[in-house]
Amino acid sequence: MAGMEIKKDILKRVRILYFFFILIGLTVFGRMLWIQFGPEGEDLRSKGNKITYERVNIPADRGDILAVDGRILASSVPSCEIRMDFAARGLTDEIFNSQVDSLAYRLATFFKDKSEAAYKAKLVNAG
Repeated sequence: MAGMEIKKDILKRVRILYFFFILIGLTVFGRMLWIQFGPEGEDLRSKGNKITYERVNIPADRGDILAVDGRILASSVPSCEIRMDFAARGLTDEIFNSQVDSLAYRLATFFKDKSEAAYKAKLVNAG
C-alpha cells in the first residue's frame, strides 16, 4: 500500500508542474498578444517598420596560404583591367586629344610601371 501512496504523490506533483508550465506558456502568449495588439502595439509596429536591416555582402580580403614552416604556397594578387572603346560615339578625336595627357598621367601615377609618355604613346597608337 505504501507504493501506491508514493505513486499518487508523484503523480500529484507532476500534475502541479504540468499546470505551472501551461500557466507560464499562457502568460507568455498573453504578453505577446498584449505587446502586439495592446495600447502601444501600433507605436511598436511603426518603430519596427522604420528600423530596416540591409544585408550587404562584403568580399573577404584574400591572403596567402602558408605551409607549416611559413613558406608561401599560394598568394592572391590583385589585378586590374582597363578597356576603352575607341569606336564609342561620345569619344571624338577632339575630346580624346584634349584629355589623353590627363589619362596618361593618371595611369602612370596609379600603376607606377611606365612613364606618362609611354602610356600616352600606347594610347595614341592604339586609336
